[in-house]
Parts: sequence; structure tokens; C-alpha cells
Amino acid sequence: MIQFLLDFIFPRLCLGCARNLERNLGARSLGRDNPVEAICETCFRKINFSSGLLCGKCFARIPEGKKICHKDFPYILGAASLYEDEIVRKLIYGLKFQCIKEAGVSLARILLQFARSTPVKWENFIVIPTPLSATRERTRGFNQSEIIGRFFAQQIKIPIYTDVLTRVKHTRPHSEIGDHKKRFENITGCFSVIHQEVIAKKNVVLVDDVSTSGATFTEAARTLKNAGVKNIIALAVARA
Repeated sequence: MIQFLLDFIFPRLCLGCARNLERNLGARSLGRDNPVEAICETCFRKINFSSGLLCGKCFARIPEGKKICHKDFPYILGAASLYEDEIVRKLIYGLKFQCIKEAGVSLARILLQFARSTPVKWENFIVIPTPLSATRERTRGFNQSEIIGRFFAQQIKIPIYTDVLTRVKHTRPHSEIGDHKKRFENITGCFSVIHQEVIAKKNVVLVDDVSTSGATFTEAARTLKNAGVKNIIALAVARA
């Protein structure tokens, strides 16, 4: 009843077009126990999806999901869309900086639609969200990658591990560092693995909201590989 009154007084608006979600355009839910999404179906259909997986090093297309170049690079990249897509950008901003948790459901759905278009057998993977430093997670109150990763894992029906890969060093946000080389220097030595036995010889889906230079994915993937992980697909909602 209280939630009904709040929704009546303060109607939920689509982050894409600002129209009333409940009355006009019926946002979807990813499941009975999940909150509904933060955008309407009309806006979701406007999102421009990428197609296929990429080499994380040179961004060459990998249509069959198997490396054809840079075979020693630690991960294959799956970027569901581009950050220049206005609706995707609004969703990411809404989750990270406005604490709109429903945006995480919509971002996970974007990942799901992309993932299901690939030839990957996702049931053979586990999900690991890219961790934040303890300082940044306390400031924000949550890890956006974990929120996205949980909804993704729930729908794909694969395990998620949030306490295996940890961030042991607080660094400057990469949005404040324009030079790609300095981003890689900034992130070096940031990650550590605990409970190594949990992930040894496993295939991992490494989840994040945005990949820009690839520095965070690269350092996280190298750390996981050194801990015995077999194959890594780095999934980002958007590539900047």
C-alpha cells in the first residue's frame, strides 16, 4: 500500500523518454521477484546493439567466439553497445550517480540480449563482477558491476562470486585520466584473488558497466589468469 501511494504521488519515469512507466509504456521485469526496469520498451528497442565478440587487444571481430589473433591476451571482449548511445549512457549514469537500482535491471537486460546473440555456451561459465575499492564502494554505497552481474547471472542461471576477486588498491577514477598509458599504470597491481580454489580451471564472465581503454579488464583478467582461470570473456554494457 505504501509503495502504491509513493508510485501514485511520485510516478516512476522512464530514464530514456521521461514518460510514466506504469501508466503508459509498461516497463518489463526480469523476473517475479525483481524490480521492473528503468526504461520503457519503446526506449529499449531504440538501443543500438553491437554484434559479436572482439579481441580484447586489437578489437578484431571473433565471429565464432574463439581467438584468431593475440592468443596470449587474457580475455575476449563482449561489448553490448556503445557509450555514445544516449539511452545506455542515461542508464549507466542513473545507476552509478543517481542510485536508481532499476537501471541495473535494464543494463543487465542489455547484456543478456547481447550475450544470447553470441555462440558462447554460458552455462559453462561463472560470473565475477569487477570490484571497486572499499573506499569507492563505501562512498557510492554499492558496486554497480555487482548489481548488473547479479541480474545477469540470475537470468543465465550460472553462479556469481563476489568475494573472489578483490581490489586491494584505491586509485584515481579513470574518467579523470585521459591518457591510456597512464590508465594502465594507474590500475597495475590493483587486484588480488582470494579463495583461489573456487575459480581454478573455471571459465569466467568478467562483468563491468563500461570499458574505455580496457585497462581495468586487462589487469583484472591477468590477475584471474594467474590464479588459474581457464578462459575469460569480459562483458561490458558499453564500450567508450
